[in-house]
Amino acid sequence: MVAETRADHPLSLTVDHLKARRLRVGLSQADLDHVAGFPSGRVAHWECGMQKPSLASLLIWADCLYQLAPNRLNLSQSHPKYPTHRSD
Repeated sequence: MVAETRADHPLSLTVDHLKARRLRVGLSQADLDHVAGFPSGRVAHWECGMQKPSLASLLIWADCLYQLAPNRLNLSQSHPKYPTHRSD
């Protein structure tokens, strides 16, 4: 049996997809942390594979990038839908 590499793992593919979307909409990792209510540096840790996001965090991440129109994101405060998120 062949072991899956990081790039082949379904979670890695999801994280890579969300990273690509974040870059397309022009949000920095810090901006996404702030808007989603994640602790500082969390998105960076997920994107480089240092940590794995929980399912709840993945849903919030995707919601921020796909459901909320990027031009409506107010980077001066966390989005009210996502109060400061707990640590994963």
